Amino acid sequence: MVKKCLRMLLVLVLLSVLTACSSHKESFTMSRYLSTKPGDVPLTKRIDTYLIIIDASQSMSYSYDDERTRLEAAKDLVERINKMIPDKNVIAGIRTYGQKISPFGDETVMVYGFDKYDETLLSESITAIDNPMGRSPLVYAMNGATEDLKNMTGHVGVIILTDGWRVEEKSIEAAENMKNELGDRVYIYPVQVGDDKEGRKVLDKVAEAGGTGFSLPYDYLSNDKTLERFVNQVFIAADGDGDGVADEFDWCPDTQPGVMVDQYGCPRLFDLDGDGVYDRFEIPEAETEVREAVVTEVPAAAVSPSVIAPKPAEPIQEKHPTGDTDGDGVSDMLDQCPNTPKGVSVYEWGCPVDTDRDGIYDYLDACPGTPRGTRVDTKGCPRQ
Repeated sequence: MVKKCLRMLLVLVLLSVLTACSSHKESFTMSRYLSTKPGDVPLTKRIDTYLIIIDASQSMSYSYDDERTRLEAAKDLVERINKMIPDKNVIAGIRTYGQKISPFGDETVMVYGFDKYDETLLSESITAIDNPMGRSPLVYAMNGATEDLKNMTGHVGVIILTDGWRVEEKSIEAAENMKNELGDRVYIYPVQVGDDKEGRKVLDKVAEAGGTGFSLPYDYLSNDKTLERFVNQVFIAADGDGDGVADEFDWCPDTQPGVMVDQYGCPRLFDLDGDGVYDRFEIPEAETEVREAVVTEVPAAAVSPSVIAPKPAEPIQEKHPTGDTDGDGVSDMLDQCPNTPKGVSVYEWGCPVDTDRDGIYDYLDACPGTPRGTRVDTKGCPRQ
């Protein structure tokens, strides 16, 4: 009896160890795919347009679990994403592929958009996707998406939902073509609704060919907590200087509050009145009028000695001298980094060059040429 109890105890101990190892492995894998939500820093949207590509081919009619087909599981996920989108001010689109019932039918079609995001209309479009049939030509959907997106402005997220069954390797070339057409502004996120091993390999390569984004199994998004992290990763990003340009795209990450910036996060330089002083350094005429009005409307007798009237605006030239303190070739009036070390190459706005865009200036970067999107340490080298 004692031996029997000891054997049972040993089995329970082994099971608990295996369970702990399994949980640790999944947690580690998740940390590879999904970053945590940024902390106490301003946030902005990472993408301006998103497209969801849904596999509606014959294999998606197969069971995913006891209650749903693979297509139904994919639609459920899109509905959950639809309700979690943090910034509604985006352009949305849904494209399906498969469902070809005749030699003359389309193998890929847009079922929503591109149009301004509308939760209700998008949900109706998702519900209407049914009757999966036909082949799995992801390559056609990818090429069609590239044609749709190349005329879009801003950053783009492409989420692909497929079981990966018989997915063609030409899809990798299609992802490379999308990357070539859209450049660094596209992210590709394949999500596999199934467990086909060969399909998983191809989808991994599709994400890799896109240069940014990542692929992951559907199961990892089964609970709301991990899905929320995925949605945050796709749709929003930290914006340290609050200029509306995500830090990862921001070439001028320390822009002063209130300064208008371009698509790279650097100050826009305008001189609309042609007076030789850039608009962002000028005191608006309306503000000057308000100052004068405040002074003139208050009766002299009512002004207490303790009240100090607003000072007149100082001459712009005195307030913003045209010298070049750090000697980088960019005048102090325009220099966003006024204390650059001598001899360091700078951009036209006066900040040191960061060729690989990893956030570490070239003259401080111990690992130049780091691939885009790689997380680096303070020396510019990939984190271990």
